[in-house]
Amino acid sequence: MNPHELEEKIARWAHEQNDIEAVVQVGSRVQRNALVDLWSDWDYQLITSNPRKYYNDRWPSQIGPIWCAHCEKSPRGVTKVSVVLEDGYEVDFMPVAAWQLKLAYFLMQRSWLASKIPLGAQRGIRLLRLVVKPGFRVIKGTAIWSNRMEALKRPWPEAIMNYKEFVFHQSAFWRRATWILKKLARGEFRAALRSYWIDLVEASYGILEEEARLIGKYARPDARYAETWLSEERILQTSIMTAPDRQVLGEALLSQIDLFKSASTRVASMRRFSLPNHSAIEAWLRVECARMLSF
Repeated sequence: MNPHELEEKIARWAHEQNDIEAVVQVGSRVQRNALVDLWSDWDYQLITSNPRKYYNDRWPSQIGPIWCAHCEKSPRGVTKVSVVLEDGYEVDFMPVAAWQLKLAYFLMQRSWLASKIPLGAQRGIRLLRLVVKPGFRVIKGTAIWSNRMEALKRPWPEAIMNYKEFVFHQSAFWRRATWILKKLARGEFRAALRSYWIDLVEASYGILEEEARLIGKYARPDARYAETWLSEERILQTSIMTAPDRQVLGEALLSQIDLFKSASTRVASMRRFSLPNHSAIEAWLRVECARMLSF
């Protein structure tokens, strides 16, 4: 099976499903100037009257032989069904309630209402624009849904980090850094390494994304294409080596502290935020880390 045959199978299957009103392909394969190569996956929105029908890993076998299927809810609350088909082709499907998208595009046509709609709806629309606006192709429901999606061309207030979110990243970083140091000192190197990547680096990238956005870069979430939107300085600073080893991870922790503090200070200055005072915990971490590394 080649990529064209795979796409035809998905389109044919979608047109046979009465509850699916539309299928929209998103992702790098339909984005202008995106890097598409052998390793690029396929991404589809399944716009349906019955999204729960697709909240499982069984139905993809209707498309073709699968090697693996997995259904999970993303950190942003979106259910995604990921499938690896024969020949290693990976396809992500996002089942979405048709009424929700109809409402979202209706509101986008009336951007003057943006500040008046509930915060949950605002977040949903911003996520939708993040996923779809860079490029899409309507596979099913072409005429009606293409017309609705014209709303993507209208301006919409972009998502910016507010002060509450900024403070959250600050406190999260320093608390997690403290936990990691204690695990290192105790000899729990793998627990420390896991938390370093899952928790500490996540808090850092939250600030790095905002910094990049403030200087006019298109910062993708989850560090996607970070090599294109991080500055040369940040590229070097994020090139931190780690290992389940006290010396290596202790030095990485100190480097991550330097990076986070630098990026946070810059974001605070550009947004005119008051930078929370974590000097006491920072000083303690540096002293304890230096002491630990001296042994």
